[in-house]
Amino acid sequence: MAYSEGVKTEFATEWERNIAWNKGRKIADRLFVTNVHNGDYIKVKGVDFLKGVSSVEVNVASLYGGKIEIHTDKIDGQILGTVNITTSGEGDVWKTISAPINNIKGVHDLFFVFRGEKDLFNFDWWKFKK
Repeated sequence: MAYSEGVKTEFATEWERNIAWNKGRKIADRLFVTNVHNGDYIKVKGVDFLKGVSSVEVNVASLYGGKIEIHTDKIDGQILGTVNITTSGEGDVWKTISAPINNIKGVHDLFFVFRGEKDLFNFDWWKFKK
């Protein structure tokens, strides 16, 4: 993340079960983006699309759901694709969601712009696939 607006980060350990006296095995330590609201964004500088892309995967835990618009080079630049995150209200259940992306070449800054009503989701990671 080079820049962001409106979001915060949080650290949490994910356990197999959410029972205080028996959490089971540790699944992951996560440092993730939280406090995500409509119009907030994350900027990532210098993403190299030398080999091109066809899709994006994001790992999120939905609260009220929403969308992630992926823009190139400026906050209102060309939209590469949109990831729809359905409402589940689970907030601590992480899911990987895939969406198609317009092919792009070269090095670009990316803006992950968040859209929706309120308390959209927690956002852990993203990756592009060829």
